[in-house]
Amino acid sequence: MKKITADMYKLLCVIMALVFVKLLADILGRDFVPRTFGESILRVWGWCVGITVGFGFYRLIKKTE
Repeated sequence: MKKITADMYKLLCVIMALVFVKLLADILGRDFVPRTFGESILRVWGWCVGITVGFGFYRLIKKTE
């Protein structure tokens, strides 16, 4: 019974992750539609900087843990 519960939990996590990725892709797709090329590049650059800073904070937290 525990194996079935663990497998169902993993399946639920995978389904939720797929739903989240689909939702994020739809939101980002709609965000880029009315923009010019320069605005889109600036937006992508901002996302890259944000992800890098977030990853840096994560690494710092894990290092001091």
